[in-house]
Amino acid sequence: LSNRGEAHVTVITPPEFQILQTGGITNTILNTLAIKHNIQNSKIVPLCIGKDKTGPKSKNPREVYNIVLQRSIEMLKFRIELFELY
Repeated sequence: LSNRGEAHVTVITPPEFQILQTGGITNTILNTLAIKHNIQNSKIVPLCIGKDKTGPKSKNPREVYNIVLQRSIEMLKFRIELFELY
């Protein structure tokens, strides 16, 4: 996906973050934990890929690729500590 200009791994989804915010979890806490658990350097192994289109179908929908990853130890530890804080 190097020609797309942007790619990322979703570690916490927006609906999860909304719930976490009710327990006082902030972006600062997320960033601190992400650095602590070194998730930027996580070893990720793709399991499968899917393709979808977003936006109104009448107005040039954008293609979106979803890649399901095998569990990363760093990300798992990050999520465990995060939900213990919640």
